[in-house]
Amino acid sequence: MEGIMLIKLENGIPTGGAILESNFRQLFKNISFPTPLTPEAVEPFGFGIYAFQNKPIVDRYEQAVEAAPVKDEGGTWRQQWQVKEMTDEEKREVDDNQGKIVRFRRDNLLLSSDWTQLVDAPLDSTPWATYRQALRDITDQPGFPHNVTWPEEPTT
Repeated sequence: MEGIMLIKLENGIPTGGAILESNFRQLFKNISFPTPLTPEAVEPFGFGIYAFQNKPIVDRYEQAVEAAPVKDEGGTWRQQWQVKEMTDEEKREVDDNQGKIVRFRRDNLLLSSDWTQLVDAPLDSTPWATYRQALRDITDQPGFPHNVTWPEEPTT
């Protein structure tokens, strides 16, 4: 049964990372444990049953930070999360990274449309010049870098 996870307990407090039930049984291969494992069966050996919880979905300038696990009424240690607001420096980093992503996409769109500005390109270059200027102006949009309206590529 690979579904159960266990965590090491030191002085009754969970420490370290969780391990699989099969790894726990290998640690104590000469001992017969019940199936499924119970808190009462594993705690005398310095382990507790551990349950992962889904990481919460956070807003742009928040982060989910793992907190100390809490033991429920059934004896299972449950992973806990705290949602914290980012520092100003972390917020700037989020904005800078998103700006890099937008600029990378914009630069690739410009690069892939360079050919439309050649003198001998077999098309009307005016709509393409307008499109390319709109791409260059993306960083001036009020929502940049998180709310960008991408211009539509002209039909060739």
